[in-house]
Amino acid sequence: MFILTFLKIYFFILLKLAPFVGVLLCLIFLLGWRVAKLEGWNFGRGMYCAFITATTVGYGVVHPTLPKTRFLCIIIAGTGLLFSGILVAL
Repeated sequence: MFILTFLKIYFFILLKLAPFVGVLLCLIFLLGWRVAKLEGWNFGRGMYCAFITATTVGYGVVHPTLPKTRFLCIIIAGTGLLFSGILVAL
């Protein structure tokens, strides 16, 4: 019973924050796409790099080499921390 109540409240609050969470996800997506374009990667590799960076897993398999794309990955990491923090704080 507790789990059902918890999930109802969690998703109710998440629904209220959906626009903000959506903007954060779109920002991660767009920055990952930009990094892929600048680095000459395909789309999938750019998304992989962006979301691995955003979730702060950081496998290191795919990493940017240009100074501009490294800066963009710092922004992706900050956005990912904000996104993760919101989901955990709910």
